[in-house]
Amino acid sequence: AGGLDAATLTALGPAVTVAIDPERPDAAAALAAYRAAGMEVAILADPLPKGATAQDVEVALDAWHRALPEAVALVEPERPVMQVSSRLVNQAVKVLGAGGMAYVTQAIGIEGAAQIARNAGLPQASVWRVLDSRRDKAPVIERTLSRAAFEASRKGGVVVMLSAWPESVAGLSQWLAEAGGSVSPAPLSALVLHSAEN
Repeated sequence: AGGLDAATLTALGPAVTVAIDPERPDAAAALAAYRAAGMEVAILADPLPKGATAQDVEVALDAWHRALPEAVALVEPERPVMQVSSRLVNQAVKVLGAGGMAYVTQAIGIEGAAQIARNAGLPQASVWRVLDSRRDKAPVIERTLSRAAFEASRKGGVVVMLSAWPESVAGLSQWLAEAGGSVSPAPLSALVLHSAEN
């Protein structure tokens, strides 16, 4: 809500992966717009019913994948949906593996979900930080991205996440324009594949 439209976001270029809510009414149109611009798309996990079962996960993932058939990964939101339960994660990993998709978790606690995915051989990455959880202004986003670049230089790469909020996108755009050769912004799949090789 209150985020920028697809036409504006496509200007960010193919180094950005866009996670789309599969239940939004215009999900298919958004997918088409981003893909036409050469951008990668992921599924942003929606809330599950209270007391969700493994069957609920399977049904949800099937519906989300039908809504966004070209998605390369499932991304947990800032408040995770599945990684709070090993039972749900195990089912998600099975379904994602069968569909050839990666799993992106939030770096919370002991990161059991990430370990389950890695043990199953599923391409996986963890979000280093959600950059705009406090609706920070563009200069704050830029500074945090610079810290992310430092982390990436130490670890070989990091995943960051932000919303389509105007200030967030302004900060990202400015940082991308000034990053030069010091970092190599890349879509999610590049980092997931790099991680899988190491």
